[in-house]
Amino acid sequence: MIEPIGNFEICWSPKCYDLIEIEDFPWLSVEEFIIENEYQVGDLEEAIKSGNEIMLYCDSYKVISYE
Repeated sequence: MIEPIGNFEICWSPKCYDLIEIEDFPWLSVEEFIIENEYQVGDLEEAIKSGNEIMLYCDSYKVISYE
């Protein structure tokens, strides 16, 4: 598990399962891909419901290992 230290934002898309899908659209810039796939900031509950990748933007984080 990753836990942000300090302020953070989340970024996610309701249309795109994983940002790696950008490789399937080499004619699009990163900005065009993000706009076309409706990436948004915030609303963690909706991001979780989407089942899609949730990206974490923060200055630092800690990793918690569960065995």
